[in-house]
Amino acid sequence: MNYVGWLFVLAAYIAVIGIFISFRQMLQVIEEKVENQELIDQVLFQKEMSRFFIRVALIETIPIILIVAGFMLLESVNRGLSLYDIILQLGLILIVFFFGVVNVFRIRGRIVSLANIDGATKGFVNTLVFIGLGLIAAIPIISIVALSLMTA
Repeated sequence: MNYVGWLFVLAAYIAVIGIFISFRQMLQVIEEKVENQELIDQVLFQKEMSRFFIRVALIETIPIILIVAGFMLLESVNRGLSLYDIILQLGLILIVFFFGVVNVFRIRGRIVSLANIDGATKGFVNTLVFIGLGLIAAIPIISIVALSLMTA
């Protein structure tokens, strides 16, 4: 059984779900401000981004530790690898990755479709979406690369 590959799967799940929850909380604050017709300016945007990045840094510590441990154990697993295990692990990583991406765009669509949202706020939301997508995609991409190294 290939236990090292599951470290990468676990890292991807923790990272994607944790970052998505933090991203959703950040956009809920902005959505409440829009619904209450409060002013959304650069100061609020920077404050929410700072909180988001701090949360992401805390969330990503465990996946980074799991990835480092997985790379350290990578050489010891050359025997007994099953291609089916790696395909299953790769599939699970892709599932959680697409879960994160689809839900980020669903949240974006919900906020952008609000009636009283202005152009600057839409720009803020779009910026947040692409930053969130980059952060959500980072650990799954590293995990996919690690799993592909296991087949070499």
